[in-house]
Amino acid sequence: MNFISFQRFLIKLVVLAVLTSSCLAFALDMPQRGMSKEKVLREFGNPMRKIPAIGQPPISRWVYSDYIVYFQNSYVINTVLTHVPQSQ
Repeated sequence: MNFISFQRFLIKLVVLAVLTSSCLAFALDMPQRGMSKEKVLREFGNPMRKIPAIGQPPISRWVYSDYIVYFQNSYVINTVLTHVPQSQ
């Protein structure tokens, strides 16, 4: 596989990951990209923990029991499911 093919493969992989993440968030009733902090609070309640913003642009996190919501300023940029290990 040459370098250009590898780059195309990586781009397709990233696009697939973003689309899958967005569809999964919708299917599991999680905050969606673009929602405001106020709307997330109204629809999903208070998080277990709020992690203050760091960096430029400022990125903050709200931790819920099953997922973490990432905000840039006051808007959702991603929602990620938390890993729950299977009991053995």
